[in-house]
Amino acid sequence: MVFDFTVQKLYALRKPKTNIQILQQSILLKYKYILSFVKEHGKEEYLEVRAAYIDTMNKVKFYSISSFWILASLDGQ
Repeated sequence: MVFDFTVQKLYALRKPKTNIQILQQSILLKYKYILSFVKEHGKEEYLEVRAAYIDTMNKVKFYSISSFWILASLDGQ
């Protein structure tokens, strides 16, 4: 249940042209105490949420860097 709720929030970070920092500060920070509780009492679920966050951020950063390189290569032509 906590996993599904948290992953739903994480998927908001995957939308194109999303300001990740604002979402992290306005949404994810609200739930830091819940995640701390889950880390203490539900280690397995915490690891799943952590893996989902890492996966999301990997995809977001990869897309961002790829877009930069594509634009840089077009600019250099």
